[in-house]
Amino acid sequence: MLTMEAVSALALDPSGSRLVSGSYDCDVKFWDFAGMNAALKPFKTIEPVEGHPVHHLEYSLSGESLLVLTSSLQPRLFSRDGVQLSEFVRGDVYIRDMRHTKGHVAEVTSGSWHPSNRDEFITASSDSTVRIWDVNNRWEHKTVLVVRGKGTGHQMRTKVTTCAYSPNGKWIGGACTDGTVHIWGTNGPLTRPTATVDGHVRQSETSGMVFSCDGNYLATRGGDETVKLWDTRNFKQPIGQITDVDNNHIETNIIYSPDQKYLLTGVSCPPDQQSHLLVLSAQSLSPIRRIPISNSSVIRVLWNSRINQIITSSHNASIHVLYSPHSSLRGAKLIVTRAPKVRHVDDDTAFTTDILEGYSGDQAARLEDGSGERLIRKLKAQAKAAQKAMAPEMPSSAVASDPDKDHVKAHIGLAAMRDEDPREALLKFAEKAKTDPIFTKAYLKNQPKTLLQDRAGEDEIEPSAKRRK
Repeated sequence: MLTMEAVSALALDPSGSRLVSGSYDCDVKFWDFAGMNAALKPFKTIEPVEGHPVHHLEYSLSGESLLVLTSSLQPRLFSRDGVQLSEFVRGDVYIRDMRHTKGHVAEVTSGSWHPSNRDEFITASSDSTVRIWDVNNRWEHKTVLVVRGKGTGHQMRTKVTTCAYSPNGKWIGGACTDGTVHIWGTNGPLTRPTATVDGHVRQSETSGMVFSCDGNYLATRGGDETVKLWDTRNFKQPIGQITDVDNNHIETNIIYSPDQKYLLTGVSCPPDQQSHLLVLSAQSLSPIRRIPISNSSVIRVLWNSRINQIITSSHNASIHVLYSPHSSLRGAKLIVTRAPKVRHVDDDTAFTTDILEGYSGDQAARLEDGSGERLIRKLKAQAKAAQKAMAPEMPSSAVASDPDKDHVKAHIGLAAMRDEDPREALLKFAEKAKTDPIFTKAYLKNQPKTLLQDRAGEDEIEPSAKRRK
């Protein structure tokens, strides 16, 4: 599956039947595995915010809402079919205290849905905050977590590049460009981080973080080309680390496998080298396997447990789906196992006539680019009507049965009436109507002589007798 620019965001609905991709070309494309054919084309494309690349996409727990985060200041919610549902408020850029702004005042970088509350999600921003939102209130955030950077004055602000919920909802994590990694306990006041550590090199952008299912471990994907594993119960030093893992994109993420045994992340390589998907041990971060993907940087990776398939996005505008012929269900298997279209004999060009012959250049262009279906139907109808008009009429002897002629032949009187003068036919009954009337027959007995006077001409009044006005 191909797009136009680097695919920076991926999302699968909980059922694994619909895939959504976001790109640096500012478009979001909707792909449906059940409805796709060998052409592998999306069924819908939208541009959430004109001119703003897409950073993050994520479906809600029910799969009915899609969180769309672009480089703009406002988070947006879309329906499953790509219709915008909500646009959350932006903050006042003239307020310096981030606790008093109702929304973000700088670029939104990342976000995440609450693992159990379908009405809550968080977003991170370059304004040095992580904000908690309620989907039912788009006019103000629910809670704001302000991150203080290393410095004084304006230098106390730092860009929060990524954030995440722990699967049990116990922790909220965030990483900043000053190299720090923070975690907040959701059962606390959230006024300051529960724990903070210098996780990565300063001025590097940590692109991804993920918690284990029990919330006891946190893996971070650093812009300093490292992957580190932390124990949230002793959040001081990493318990595992691997270096020289190229990372050239701020959207490169890291995920746990469904069985929590492995960590997966993409590797960015120079154009002349083979990029790959890196599989690490979740306990020691030792490399388990390197899966070649394409000659481009691997940015996003997903692993859906319902369909048991891995989906990756790359810098060369491609999306790859990895599946097992035995253990995977639906998803990309629906496309691969779908039988090809059975070609009809009429599809063979050797037995067809060029319908463009004899038509104007505009009509031919419309037919060639596939947009002249209505014109094709119209031309076919015209040809059929012309053929019918040129066909000679069938002779009467060739007609097997004519109901009107059969009825006339069956009644001799009707056959004679066909050639008779209608006036003469009516005058035959004039004498009989006078001697034996049907409607006034009673008057022949009780009123043989009419009592009506002959008033013909009495209605005419002399002009002198008219009433003067």
